[in-house]
Amino acid sequence: MSPSLAALEWPGDRAFPSFPDVAETVDVADLAKLARDEQALLTSLQGVVNRRQPRIYVYWDDDGSNKAWLEGIRQRVSIKDWSSTPLRLLDKYRSEIRGVIVYDEHVPDTVNLATTIAGYRDCGITSAAVAQVQGLPVIQNLKGMFKTRLEVYSYGLKSVYPYVTKRLIAAIPPRHGDSGVNSILRDYIVALAAPCIWLDPEDSAELPLLEQILRTLDANSLYLGWFPHGHEMTGITVASKESVYVVASDFYFSGSLMSGLKKLFPVARMQSILPRTGSMPGKSPTNKIYVSLTWSEGDNIQYCQRHLRHLWDHPKRGQVPMGWTITPLLVDIGPNILHYFQTTATDNDALVVGPSGAGYTNPISWPYHNFKLFLNQTKRYIEETGFGSNIWVYNRINGQKKHLSSEIASAYKNVVGSELLGISVGAWNNSRHPNAVRFIEGLPAIGLLQIDDVKTGLTDLNKLSKSQYDGIRPIFVACSLTAWNFNVGDIVEMVGKLGPEFEIVRPDEQFKMIRAMK
Repeated sequence: MSPSLAALEWPGDRAFPSFPDVAETVDVADLAKLARDEQALLTSLQGVVNRRQPRIYVYWDDDGSNKAWLEGIRQRVSIKDWSSTPLRLLDKYRSEIRGVIVYDEHVPDTVNLATTIAGYRDCGITSAAVAQVQGLPVIQNLKGMFKTRLEVYSYGLKSVYPYVTKRLIAAIPPRHGDSGVNSILRDYIVALAAPCIWLDPEDSAELPLLEQILRTLDANSLYLGWFPHGHEMTGITVASKESVYVVASDFYFSGSLMSGLKKLFPVARMQSILPRTGSMPGKSPTNKIYVSLTWSEGDNIQYCQRHLRHLWDHPKRGQVPMGWTITPLLVDIGPNILHYFQTTATDNDALVVGPSGAGYTNPISWPYHNFKLFLNQTKRYIEETGFGSNIWVYNRINGQKKHLSSEIASAYKNVVGSELLGISVGAWNNSRHPNAVRFIEGLPAIGLLQIDDVKTGLTDLNKLSKSQYDGIRPIFVACSLTAWNFNVGDIVEMVGKLGPEFEIVRPDEQFKMIRAMK
């Protein structure tokens, strides 16, 4: 086992380890012009270097977000840009790796196996050709060892995974289609020396091995990445049954650098959990349709790093009350990202814990005694970040929505505590009113109305007005905004077209009103 792993502190109540503080000078490089095998070499080098002390920030395939976060980092540390000659980083840090693990280009999944081995042997990963050109010693060569994906991960299960962490498993595609090795997130996986797989939960040949690997993990472990072919619903269910929750992160850049920024970007507890002028707790609502509008996808850390930044920076944000799902785990793996959203929020912005707490999971599928571990961890992060007034909970089995039981609702209520005002659920299954408010063990829960675009959003809200609103008593509608489909300006436009019977409120305000009604 690599002695440099000792630099990471990983308390039992944390989802991710704590990295050492970032160096005073950070080496930065845009790797877009490098070959894929060279990107793999530098990102794996980054992982080994940064777990000792975060010093390297690399990116490519940039949509503008990586540079935006870099500008924030630049305000607190010195930056040296190596983008014109990124391979010179290898010269600077060559002494910090023992050599390289060579993968087999003809068996792509050996890239993932090489990543795990590199993590615990202080190595980089690359092709045999690049290793030769760069004069790097080959510590282990995987060429010719395997013929199939199942052989690769079966070997990992028997001969590699027993010697690495049991608290986290990574799952990313070894290749980007036909364009070569996929290196996104690979720095962080190397830094943690975590198992790295890519197994399809809907493939009958691969599922047994996936389940077998998940069973080797500690209860309440984390599945970092995503699922082949977008098999989200089955994958979440399989992981939940094994007491493992999911953090989507397959396009997350430089996590090993951002994890060292905690002191430079401290948590700012959200003022949005406090009463807002005009909406004090217990104030009774009038006869309106009170609508909350909350953006989806916030459990996904790469969404928080990339697309959410674009949504958030829209000039019309703040004109309309909105909720924003976000993961409190950013306090460990992206403290600068969390700090930015907390410190730039307006009075009309409320941060909401994304499904289903510390990570994306289906509570109904967990063994109950292990689910308490998940809830205790959720509480720990809510207390630290300060936005636990509203939690989204998805309760499904293979995509089929299930009612939120009194046992599960009580568990959230009892563990999270009085800060929790209510729960938003995917929708009530087999119900005439799938978006209704229900009280479960005294805790309000509201079904989410999914809005995919402005036109259908207006149509659905107006239908609710005609079918359910009588002008005598208030009704409450919680909307889930499909984050990939439109921007803040579109929502402001939609709100402007609603009738006078509608009033837009933040989701936390909505729950205060619901509780006042009871």
